[in-house]
Amino acid sequence: MSFDTETLTPDDFADSAAAVMDACAGRDLGEAAAALGEAGMTGILAGEAVGGLGLPMRYAVPVLTTAGARRLEVPLLEALLVARALESVDAALAADVVTGGTVATVAWDGALSLRPGGAFRVDGCVGGAIAATRCGVVLAATEDGAGVLLRTGQAGVTVEEHPSLDVDRRACIVTCDGADVPAGRIVPAEAMTRLALDASIGRAAIAIGCADAAMAMTVEHTTTRKQFGKTLAANQSLRHALARQLMNIEGARALLRMAAARDAADPTEARAAEVEALRGAVETVEKAIQLHGGMGFTWEVPLHRYLRWVRDLQAQGNVDAALLALGTDFIAARAAASAAAPAAL
Repeated sequence: MSFDTETLTPDDFADSAAAVMDACAGRDLGEAAAALGEAGMTGILAGEAVGGLGLPMRYAVPVLTTAGARRLEVPLLEALLVARALESVDAALAADVVTGGTVATVAWDGALSLRPGGAFRVDGCVGGAIAATRCGVVLAATEDGAGVLLRTGQAGVTVEEHPSLDVDRRACIVTCDGADVPAGRIVPAEAMTRLALDASIGRAAIAIGCADAAMAMTVEHTTTRKQFGKTLAANQSLRHALARQLMNIEGARALLRMAAARDAADPTEARAAEVEALRGAVETVEKAIQLHGGMGFTWEVPLHRYLRWVRDLQAQGNVDAALLALGTDFIAARAAASAAAPAAL
């Protein structure tokens, strides 16, 4: 199926994404993944040869933003990226991920070692594999920068849930002890580099969705809740606080749009969008919890669930290191520009 990207816009996917994700609420992970696949959500990035749409990352942004707002438990970002990465490696499996028949995830933390043989033998331990105990395949990085695709039930592979802040999307540890992997399950380093950059854009989109939802809940609460005969929003300082949070969200959204506009992500733009979106989302959700008062800390109000998810996304993206790298690169670029400039007369 082909699409005219001159007339089709990324926002055209938002309403369909909202409808299918609402229908996924309360369903088993496999059933929800199949529903997303049937609606075409998991195949946005993968090529047409494997049943996908073959669209650039910017078309996945509104879908992932909706996933953040709807607190989708299916690892949709991972499925999108894995399906595309597998196109030239294992087309049949890529097609199965696109349809939702196989649920895929990515181990974001660590790298595995490969030893050549009749098949590659894989050793080591990686973490941050969201919902891996309920997934069929896990894509993990290798020490040489490539990737290896592991089946969760194969010999030599152990998957265990790990205590994590996000209680809805449990991170898992994947341990390999001499697991055999055929050459056809090795993802090239170039594809893994592209996956990492697009993951930064995807995490930014999810974070903005979480912030949007928290902001909407806070506006609803403060404009309907009354104290001393008037709504909370009648307090000017509170309105100013809400305005600052909205500026956070919209600033991050602008950075995200700029980063996602390119067919091939620019590393600096992608990481900057991720850092700012996650920083702004944490601040927005924390402020939302505060403005909800005592009820903001209860299990019944889902604000803490947004905060848990965004904090886990920060860990996935190692945003502290990313911020340091961005600052270092900026200072180095300014120093180089100053050195190259002619001396002032």
